[in-house]
Order: sequence, then C-alpha cells, then structure tokens
Amino acid sequence: MDRFAKLVTAALLLGAGAAHAGYAQLAPPAGFGGSPGNWTFAPSANDLRYGGTAYSPNALRVPGTSATMPAAYRFASNAPRIAAGIIFANPYVRVGVGIATWLGVASLVWDEADKIWRNSTTKVPSEVYWTHSALFGRNFSTPEAACTAVHGAGYSTTLYVDENMVNCMHADGRILSYATRVTSGSLQCPTGWTEKNGLCFSPAISQPNFVDKLNSPAGSPMPQTVPWELPPNTPLPVDPPVINPEPVPNPQPRPLFVPTGDPVPNPEYDPNSAPGPNNQPYVQPGVRVNPSPTPSEPWRVDLQPVNRPVSSPEPMPEPDSETPENPDKPSEEQLDFCAKNPDVLACQKLDEPASEELPASEKQISISPDGGWGADNASCPAPKQITVQGRSIPIPFDLFCTWASGMRPIIIAMAWLSAAFILLGARSES
Repeated sequence: MDRFAKLVTAALLLGAGAAHAGYAQLAPPAGFGGSPGNWTFAPSANDLRYGGTAYSPNALRVPGTSATMPAAYRFASNAPRIAAGIIFANPYVRVGVGIATWLGVASLVWDEADKIWRNSTTKVPSEVYWTHSALFGRNFSTPEAACTAVHGAGYSTTLYVDENMVNCMHADGRILSYATRVTSGSLQCPTGWTEKNGLCFSPAISQPNFVDKLNSPAGSPMPQTVPWELPPNTPLPVDPPVINPEPVPNPQPRPLFVPTGDPVPNPEYDPNSAPGPNNQPYVQPGVRVNPSPTPSEPWRVDLQPVNRPVSSPEPMPEPDSETPENPDKPSEEQLDFCAKNPDVLACQKLDEPASEELPASEKQISISPDGGWGADNASCPAPKQITVQGRSIPIPFDLFCTWASGMRPIIIAMAWLSAAFILLGARSES
C-alpha cells in the first residue's frame, strides 16, 4: 500500500510540472481557408509579396495574451496555373506581364465586339537590324552576331543596356565594345494582324489553345508572378502557413517571447564574471509562443513559461521574436522534474532484469459440482396461513423467491471466482 501511495504522489507531481505549458490555437485570418492538404489563402491588396510568397500584415492574436503574430503563405506549385485559368476565363480580370509572357505575347486585350482575347502591340518599323562601330556598313540580325563578328566566337557575351544598345563583353566581365539597333522603313503591323485606332491586333487567341498549354506543364513553366495578377481577395492554393516568419527570402517560423511581468533579480547571476547572454543581473518572466503546427492544425502553438536574462529592471515594452542573441531559459516551474527531484521514486533508474526463460508445467485439474445445496428446479413454497380474529390470512413468499432467483447466478459466479483464487494460490514452487 505504501508503494502504491508513492507512485500516485510521483504521478501527481509530474502532472503538476507539465501544467504550466500547453497548446493553443491562433485565430486564422479571414483570407485563410480550405482543409488539410488543400489550404487556400486570398491575398489582400495590403499583403506584402516576395516571389511566390505572401506576407500578411493581418496579425494573428495569441490566446491569453495581447501579442500578435504575422504569417507567410507560399503559393502551391499549381497556384500559378489556377491563377492563369481564372485570368483567361474572365475577360474582366486584368492580364499582366506574367501570363502574357508565358503565352509568348506582348500583351492581351479583350475584344468586346468579337468576345475574344487578342494580342496587341504598336506598329513596328519594316526593317530592324544591328550594326557595330568597328564594322560600319554591315548589318546583323542579332546583337550576338555583331559582337561575334568583331571579337570572334566562344568567348564574347552580351549585356543588354536597353532595347537599342548592347555591350559586347569578355568572359571575365570586361566590356569590349557595343552594338546598336537600327530601324528603318515605314511603321506597319505584322503580317496577318489588323490595325485599330493606331494599334495592331493579332488574330484571336483561342481558349482551347490556352487550355492545351495550361495542361502541358512540361517545357512551359508558369511564372510565380501570375497569382499577383489576380484581383485582391482571390483564394489560391498555398502550402501550410509559416507562423511568425523570418525576414524574406526564405520564411522560417520563429518563437515569440511575450513578457508577462516586471524583471526580477537573477539568482544565477555571477557579478564576478563577464556579462553575457546567460549572465545578466535580471530575468524577464514571460511566455514563449513556439509555432508547433500539425498537418490538420496549422495554427497550433506551444505556450511555455520562460525567463529571459536582461540587464535592466525595466520591463520589456513589446513582445520580441526569440533569436540566438537573446535566448530564453525555462522558468523554475518548467525545469525538468527529475533534475529538481532526483531522489523521488519516479526518477529512479531501475535495473533491467536478465532475460530468463520461465519454467512451464502442466497440471491436471478436475472440478466436480458439490451437491446438497438444493435442487436446481426448486419452486417457491406455498403461502403461510395465519389466523387473525377468526380470519385466515395468507403470507406469500413470491417477493423473497424473486430476489433469491436474481441473486443465485451472482453467488455462483462469486463462488467460482473464489475457488479459482484458492486454486491458484494453493501451491507455490521455488
């Protein structure tokens, strides 16, 4: 009994040590939705962007505190193609550089009269060629051809300054010379295009041709900028969100330290040692909000009481992300239970018993029912007759018989169980 009491006490102490920490759920922003494996996010006009990642300034409030945490959303690999499909299917959605470049056109416009998408451009000169200052009078179809003609093939490259001038560069980066673009002749639209209001319009870009390219990802990578060409608040597939991300370009989750009171003297401070991250005269109590998401709970965080070493008794004004320069120490309540109580039973290291083969034995057991306890088919006795003032009054036994019939199987079961205990404990072998 004493051993059982010690075990219960140790279990309660272990449970009490863990009661200071727990998981909580951040409130997701309005633009976040979907289900596990199919999360979506609708970037707003105020969201920051970096490549294929949205950084939402819509802060997520931490339960139980006044702190907030931002989040980052990486667009899923299929998000650009879904965005391109939305753009092309809706004539009233802006079509930007990304989808136009992917389709191999300069820009797209919706021809409301014919209900089709067209490529548009300004009229271009009938003749365009390149020249080099060292080869005056010779025309080349490309700037690379002009540079190669002067410096030879195999080691000269080009760096475009603008659309009309190109530097000829050595492989080591030195600028050797330059080529210039020459245009001549009248301005006109490309062959097969039509002119409207001074602009050139291509034949229709058909929806089937676009769908074919949309469904052929090999050899036609979709620019990550395409999702940003959609109107704000358009949901697109994203990877699980990154809570309290590091600065761009590679968002990683970071813990957030939330102060919960005034600093107190640090009992481990050594005034004879140099001050450092772990040797400060005060500690700031607080809560570490550590992102701890799961596939089904992307907004789960782990709340842990911690102490942050600080040099001043002035309380921290705002929460701060944890970094290697300001490490947080577990508070006394959060220290390992066995480190504080090495002598308790729950923290003892038990010896591992040697592996021994247990002996086996077979015994013949026979059980014979014992008689003399009445017949199994007994019936209830007849009512007892008594005479009161000349009148005969029967006293039935039905109530007692019904109770005895109900108790009979219970008493027999208890008898069998007692017999089994007697049999198992009757003999012991060394």
